[in-house]
Amino acid sequence: DGAYAEYLDDPAEDAGLSLALARDNVVATRTFSKIHGLAALRLGWACGPAHVISVLNRVRGPFNVSAPALAAGAAAIRDRDWVTFCRNDNNRWRDWLAERIRAAGLGVTPSTANFLLVDAGPDVAALTAHLAERGLIVRGMEGYGLPQHLRISIGDEAACRAVAEAIDGFVAATPQAVE
Repeated sequence: DGAYAEYLDDPAEDAGLSLALARDNVVATRTFSKIHGLAALRLGWACGPAHVISVLNRVRGPFNVSAPALAAGAAAIRDRDWVTFCRNDNNRWRDWLAERIRAAGLGVTPSTANFLLVDAGPDVAALTAHLAERGLIVRGMEGYGLPQHLRISIGDEAACRAVAEAIDGFVAATPQAVE
């Protein structure tokens, strides 16, 4: 699953594409939902050995991708400048937000994608509610065995600043949140 491959800075990191090209039992997938911002189109692609791709083609529905979605995907692939801009902007605000959250006393796992994994501690439910009251929706990670963690997506400058300010306000009002 190379959903976040376009966020990687190192061209040598190809999110498994070279492995899929070299092996007869590996398929690499990508999506247009993340850096390209085309989630509503439900568009992606796969690279793998012919015998596996043949099976995928036999089980998929006919006309499973619309002509407008295909045109948008082709345009997105060609617009390398936009991908570079999005990667750089994401990296800038991701790193800025991670530093602000760490400064507030919460743990942040290093990330190369468009989200942060934040250790909110035992007050995770209260922090989630505090953020939601401000229109900031985060994802709890209890389903992944991380009951005290939140996944916070990276948005634009205004969104990142809003998240940082909301977390600062929560921590200031809840001193035990950083014990």
